[in-house]
Order: sequence, then structure tokens, then C-alpha cells
Amino acid sequence: MLDTQTSDAGDLSAYIGREAEPPRVSRFEVNEAMIVHWTEALEDRNPLYADRDAARAAGRATTVCPPAMISTWVMSGYQRYRAVQQRRKAGEAEATEYSALMRELDDLGFTSVVGTDVEQHYTAEVPVGTRVTARYTIEDVSPLKKTKLGDGHFVTLHKRYDDEDGRELATERFRLLRFRPASAPRADRRSGVPPLVRTQDNGFWFDAAAKGRLVIQRCTDCGELRHPPGPSCPHCRSFSWDAVESTGRGTLHSWTIVHHPQDPAFTYPLAVGLLDLDEGIRIVADFESVPESGLEIGAAAHIVFGEHEHGEQLPFVRLGEPDVVPAAAHVEPAVEECQGGTVLPALSLELDRTAIIAAALASQDYEDVHHDPSRARQRGMPDIFLSINTTNGLVSRYLTDWGGPQLRIHSIALRLGVPHFAGMQLRLTGLARSTEDGRTEVEVVGRNDAGVHVRATAVVSGTPGETE
Repeated sequence: MLDTQTSDAGDLSAYIGREAEPPRVSRFEVNEAMIVHWTEALEDRNPLYADRDAARAAGRATTVCPPAMISTWVMSGYQRYRAVQQRRKAGEAEATEYSALMRELDDLGFTSVVGTDVEQHYTAEVPVGTRVTARYTIEDVSPLKKTKLGDGHFVTLHKRYDDEDGRELATERFRLLRFRPASAPRADRRSGVPPLVRTQDNGFWFDAAAKGRLVIQRCTDCGELRHPPGPSCPHCRSFSWDAVESTGRGTLHSWTIVHHPQDPAFTYPLAVGLLDLDEGIRIVADFESVPESGLEIGAAAHIVFGEHEHGEQLPFVRLGEPDVVPAAAHVEPAVEECQGGTVLPALSLELDRTAIIAAALASQDYEDVHHDPSRARQRGMPDIFLSINTTNGLVSRYLTDWGGPQLRIHSIALRLGVPHFAGMQLRLTGLARSTEDGRTEVEVVGRNDAGVHVRATAVVSGTPGETE
């Protein structure tokens, strides 16, 4: 997802090292109701989290919370989230360094947000009845970065979680990106723009486009590709077909820039390109913006996705090579192909909108991009997507599904790749290796329809065949 090129921007480094906000004390003690809400949303069936008898039989005084749930206890709740957002719309900020930083980023136009990295070290298990306190420090604010999502700044927070006696429970390094979407929605939406015509023949294509994927219809009898979609193959007349994913890379076959005559429904000039895709078919699409230079036949170009006037996600032409090779064109070896470790069973998860929303609410995360499809589209995304806390929780679940209730998770460090949008399948795989200190390091990779969603490294003990 990320490109590490930098460019000049306002100096935000003065915030580095400052206390982000006063210590935040959890509104509630760690409790079974919130734990069950979390475990049901993530389908985590570890009995130590919900079954008191099982917890006592395993040597615990009572049930404990999933380690990846630690940040949930100090989340502020929906009412405070709403109040903060209302103040943000009014251009106001709370009297904290972190709020001041967020307001400054808003003023610079970096209004969209996505978590990118989280590294948690679990010092102690957190039993029911614990009151959690978190202390936040702004550890870093990056210079302006160019990313696949858009230009923005990475903000890194360091967090320490303590119990009511000041005993350390966990530490965390959390990194988020505040960015300006690369394909921002067009400000001038006019009702006169004709709506898209969706039929039984092309519905699959629009469904894929809604997830930021460009697919091509393929005849399953003769293998010919065709576009635009149709009911039968123009080569062999077969009605049998499937779809393959395009890399979106190609060369410019032709283009036009329309100035006149003008229709009041559109903003002029209109730049339209005809792209020869690497797969051997052509596609017509608007340019993302009117190119200032580089328009010539045979020029390298590729497809990006943005929002149509009526809210749908559609492909747009952008000149030049993509920043990275799209996942469809570059398939990395699965973790099962690695050598020198124990291969974990794969876990495949179907995550629809309800599942994504339920998990976000269970972690007290009310960012609208995890709940509201229209708001997600306004922020440059085709649909709602998994929160980083949910992904972290699914990695934790994957580990204990394999290792069983006796597995002790000491740390999880993960980095997100492509977003995981509603309707995609997430497939987790893992490889476990012993370490010199007698613990086990587990590499976890999660892939979806678009590529690698998450890479994580966890340190655990009490794995199958191991004694603590």
C-alpha cells in the first residue's frame, strides 16, 4: 500500500515527544459482557475468554480478555466520538496535543484516516475486574509521504497500558496515516449526469469495480477474453464464461479531449482514453484528471479507481506506470511454500458488511469508514473496510485456534497492505519457528481478492508439543 517517496510539507515535528493527552482511564472494568461481544464478532471460541470454569481449570482466577482487545477498554465511547467529530466540523479541537495535531492535519487537507501498523507487547494477562489506564505519547510525525491511498502524514503513537496499581499490562506502538485521497470524489455532482446502466450481463463487472478490481469476461470454452461484457462469446458463440482479474496496466491506444459542444451536466474539458490492456483487450475510461503532458500513442498508462458522479466506483486512466505492480500481476509465494518451520492450517473467512461493522463496534471503533459505505466512498474507498483492531483480533484468534487455549501470546506486530473491503474473503496462513529463548515466532500472512492485506509476526509460548 505504501510508497516511501517524500515531498515538502508543513513542519509538524514539533509535536514529536509530547504527551498526546492526559492518561485515559477505562470507563468500565474489564468485563465479561464486552469480552463476549468481541469474541462473538470475531468468532473467537477460546474458552479462557468466556468460560469461568475453563479459566479456573487452566489456573486463572477468572476469565481473561483477548490480548488484542487491550485498546478497547480505553476507547472513549460513541457519545464522545460524536462530540469530537462535531467540534472537528466546526474547526475546533480539544485542549490536547493530539487534537491540535489532528486539527492541523485537517486544515492541511489530510482528512481521511487509516491505521497502517500496530505492534503490541503483552506483559501480563488482563483478568475480568481490571481497571485499565493508558498513557499516550506522540512518538513520530512523518514528513509528507506519497502513498497508494494519497499524499499524507504518518503519525506514530506510543501507548502504555497499566492496571489500577500501576502494573504494566501491555505496550503498543500504533501508526496511522492521515491522507488526502488520491481519487477524491468530484465536488461538482450534477443530477443531469446519466446514471450507469446495470444489467444481468454486466452486474459482475460493476460488483468488482465497487471493490477496486478490474475484471475481464472470459469464455470458458474457447478461452477468449471480451469487453464490454456480453451474454455470449463473439468468437465461438458459447454462453459459458467466467471472469479474470486484470492488472490494469497497458498503453494508450488513443484519446480525446472534448471542449465543445458542452452539456450542462458535465464539467469541461472532458478527457477520455482508450487503453490497450496487457491482457489484450481495450477499455474506454475517463482520465483521472486532464493530463498536462505525456499524451502520446503508446504511452504507458494504468487503471485507478474513483467515484462516479452518482457514487459508484469506476475505473479511470492515469498516465505512467503504477507505483507498485498490482497484486493480480504479482503473486507472492504462500507461507505454505516456505521451508524450515511448522505450517499452520489455513483459515478462510467470509467478511460481509455486517461482520465488519460488528467487529468495529465490539472494539468501540466508530470511524465511519468501518460502518458507512457512503462515507467510505467520500473518503476515497469503494466500500467499508476492516479496522486495524479487527485485523489484529483476527490474527490473535488465528493463533489460538491453532495453539489452543494454553497458547500464551507475548506480542503481535503487524503491518497492513491492501484494505480488506466488505464481501472479500480473507485467508490467513502461518509458519511457526522456534526461537533461541524457547518461545515460538509465528509469521502470519492474510490475503484477500486484491493481494496481501496483512503481514504479522507474533511471539508465543505454550504451542502444541511445547511446555511452558
